[in-house]
Amino acid sequence: MSTTDAIAFLACVALMAVGTMALRRALLQRREAGRHWTVLGWAAILTGIGLAAVLSGAERGLALAGVAISLAAIAAVLLGFQRRPERVREREVSAAEPSERTSRWWRGVVRVLLAGPLSGGAAIGVGLAVAVHAPLGEADRLVLGGSLVPLGWAAGMAWTLADDRIVRPGLILIAVGAAGFAFSAV
Repeated sequence: MSTTDAIAFLACVALMAVGTMALRRALLQRREAGRHWTVLGWAAILTGIGLAAVLSGAERGLALAGVAISLAAIAAVLLGFQRRPERVREREVSAAEPSERTSRWWRGVVRVLLAGPLSGGAAIGVGLAVAVHAPLGEADRLVLGGSLVPLGWAAGMAWTLADDRIVRPGLILIAVGAAGFAFSAV
């Protein structure tokens, strides 16, 4: 990182911090009273983005501005954190209740296998099918197929761990994985 990039980054972080704090103050005030804080906040953020782009070039500057706004937003959240006493309330019926079944070790092993390798295999099959047969350019197909794998794996994990049944997700994941690999082989 050059000296110009370091100066641009620090100036960008300072402007982003001013902007996020102004937006936070606008959020905490009433509508009419907070309007000038909103304008000031967005002006500071846009100025920080422009300054970073001018000092470091468009590609580097926008990347630095993205990091700077993230750091400023995290700082604003941390500065506004307050611990409140916990309210005592009655137990409410939740839609996501734990299973009424007794836990068995083999169910846990099967869930781990479903959430891990089987979901991953199904996601790889779908990603491979998209990478091979999507009606896009070669680079776009590869990026899209590769990006779908972690998303599909995460969705498969969440589904298999949230579903009370074991057989249904297992069969569907096997079918999706087999279809994806078969389609990519054609």
